[in-house]
Amino acid sequence: MMLRIAALLVLIAGPGAAQTALLRSGDHAEFTRLTLPLPADTSFALTEGAGRAVLSFAGSLQEIDIAQVFERIGRSRLAAVSAGPGPVLELDLACACPIETTLAASNLLIVDILNGPPLELGATEPAAPPQSQALPVVSAAPAPLAAGPVPPLVPAPRVATRLSPQPAPILLIGRRLSLGLPAIDPLNPTLPAEFLDSAAMPPEPDPSVTASPPVPSIPPVTEVNLAEAARPNAPPSARSALVETPAVSLPVVPLPRATARPEAESLVATIPGIPELSPAEARLTRELEQNLLAAIGNAATEGLLQPGPGSNQLTEDQRHISGGLSDGTHPDPGLAATPSTFGPDSPDGTGRIVLSGNPCALFMSPLAAVEGMDFIPELTKRRSRLTGERDRDNVAAYHDLAHFYLLYGFGPEAGSVLASVQQPPREAAEMSSIARILEHGHDPEPTPFAGRITCDTEAALWAALAPAQIPPGSDFDGDAIKRSLLAMPNSLKAVVGPLLAERFLDAREEDFAREILRIVERNLPGVSGRQALAEAKLATADGPPDPEAFHALIAQNSDVSPEALLHYTNSVLGHGGVVDAETIGLLESYRTQYRDAALSADLTRAEIIARSASGNFPSAFELYDLQREKLMPEVQEEIVNGLARNLAGQGSDAVFTRLYFGHAAEIAAKGGAGTLNMVADRLIRLGLPEAAAQLLENEAEGEAARTRSLLRARAALAMNLPRRAEAELGGLEGEDVMALRAEARLAAADFGAAERLFSDAGQTEAAAEAAWLSRNWQGLREDPEPARARLAGVVTTQQTQPVILPEIGPPTLAASREVLSRSGETRAALRDLLATVEVDPPADP
Repeated sequence: MMLRIAALLVLIAGPGAAQTALLRSGDHAEFTRLTLPLPADTSFALTEGAGRAVLSFAGSLQEIDIAQVFERIGRSRLAAVSAGPGPVLELDLACACPIETTLAASNLLIVDILNGPPLELGATEPAAPPQSQALPVVSAAPAPLAAGPVPPLVPAPRVATRLSPQPAPILLIGRRLSLGLPAIDPLNPTLPAEFLDSAAMPPEPDPSVTASPPVPSIPPVTEVNLAEAARPNAPPSARSALVETPAVSLPVVPLPRATARPEAESLVATIPGIPELSPAEARLTRELEQNLLAAIGNAATEGLLQPGPGSNQLTEDQRHISGGLSDGTHPDPGLAATPSTFGPDSPDGTGRIVLSGNPCALFMSPLAAVEGMDFIPELTKRRSRLTGERDRDNVAAYHDLAHFYLLYGFGPEAGSVLASVQQPPREAAEMSSIARILEHGHDPEPTPFAGRITCDTEAALWAALAPAQIPPGSDFDGDAIKRSLLAMPNSLKAVVGPLLAERFLDAREEDFAREILRIVERNLPGVSGRQALAEAKLATADGPPDPEAFHALIAQNSDVSPEALLHYTNSVLGHGGVVDAETIGLLESYRTQYRDAALSADLTRAEIIARSASGNFPSAFELYDLQREKLMPEVQEEIVNGLARNLAGQGSDAVFTRLYFGHAAEIAAKGGAGTLNMVADRLIRLGLPEAAAQLLENEAEGEAARTRSLLRARAALAMNLPRRAEAELGGLEGEDVMALRAEARLAAADFGAAERLFSDAGQTEAAAEAAWLSRNWQGLREDPEPARARLAGVVTTQQTQPVILPEIGPPTLAASREVLSRSGETRAALRDLLATVEVDPPADP
């Protein structure tokens, strides 16, 4: 019994050992992928040649099914594929494409055919030619007089004859290229019998007979010089010779289907026997091509052309092709033709005529109010249509649901629906941008509405909301924006209207913002929180904010409360005010509540700056240290710059020294040029010139550069380096520069030069001190200080009128009286001078 069961199992498993694998395919933007599931005991080997690749397999794999290969891919990279016994998979390539093979974990063989240059003529390995005969060379032009009799014409059968899919030879007849098609009378459209016999499909070969592959025949190449006869000013004799020129057969140029135009031109350009055009002929040819394309474009724009079968809508299978780009065979949904002959191209795409109509028109359906629409039933009905037959996605239903969400102002929901399935690209781009606007208040990604704010359609409204800020003075179509806003349903109008008002208020368009708010007030029964916020901003646009109006919004604890608090804080700080402790506490509370939202960074920034403006520098720096990693680099630079500036201008010496040296490296790296100059000035005044010099090492620009040079000179003087100070002042002019040069001279003991420089700088007191040190008593006699001028007069008198005492013997009575008189005057002058010196009283023990 067991032996019978074993024999039965062997009989059942025997046929299953010979397995058949299905070869699947898919096109991508940069490669074509083939996948083949392999049995566990199967191995493969890849052999590559010029334009050809062979995959051989060993194992239990017996047959490869290639029936579905070209259902989803074109022939731009893979021209043909065949499977042979062994099994062997032969790939004929349409380009010099590299091939990469990968074996996945599930034993799935992945073959990627990458992009490559076109194949050179003659570089491909000769493949087995078709068993049918080559097409005959038949001219489409009138045959010469010396030609033989025309073959008899027979009616063309419509069912029994099929044309063979082989490339037709390229012919040169006079100056015209022919694809090997015979001349056909339009009144009697019949084909010669010889042509039909040669073009018919060959009979099925007998598998029992092994036929040797025939040697492919290449038509002979004849060089014909037709340049002289083809010129516009050629004589009649040359033109008649051109008519009598026999047909010249050129070699076959294999152009695979969907070959790009540059590659096709490069292949055809290598055909021998065609002389190069002269510059005049090339110009005339280009003008003819441009005029022809322009005429076709104008006819298409005016609706005079009927679309061909290739422009039909995509099938359901084509819409489910993975990837957002075209696969080279099927066009993208909504692709529009833009002929380049209408005008020169520009980087931004302007200057081109789009055949699809007005560039200001929206590709998506307008967001206009619909009467009698109930939200819940309509939402249920639209969601029920998302899945079609066999659980396939209904693309149109997804599009309709996303549009429905936008009508009611649900931006995140609409964006999620649009991202679920592939949509027509231009409509999806506009709807996704609107969804992001409704979610974030602006579009943080590149938007299709850029540059359309002056349009007279609904695009102007979304173009105004797409950027985070409208530059002041920008042109816009106000009538189109108001008209589009009026056409919206109230649910969407309640969201869009206040956003528009705030956007134009920031752009210094207060009057237009008021008009927007009036439209919202007339159409909505109540006042929403965002509408109240926009009205509060507009009421205090030219001055400090109204605390009562904003405090009422802040106290509501609604969705707009943190925005109201943020705007109030920034407005107060922007007008030089100080935020009270209660407002700072609210900032801290909302920062904690919205710690995971994008608004958290703005609340943190406002709280740090508010604490710094109130003089609480330790708390401000501590909060910054805690939240540094959550802030963007540009926000960090702004906060550090403001903290350092306020600290240098308002902080006490102890607080400044402690906080600066705790954040010196960060302040030096992120502080602005003006802020660093303020900090360096504070360091110099505190007697820390070395730290100031280190902070001022980098160069600055503009007015900050001059201030930095003066600070460097002051730091050098504080370090008793007068020569370095003068070097820092090189090339500068001004009274402040003269004063520093005078101090440098004074430090170098050049008192006379210091006195002159101080006088030129207008510093009389410093000039008098330099004159005192240089003993310029004559100059000090005009000193505005009376005590100093009196002493200078005494000294000058003694120098100009000295008392002459005898060398031997007592002085005369007159000399004694003169000395005594001058002695009293000297003592009085010294007494007055000493009286001007202030001496601090001694401290109590």
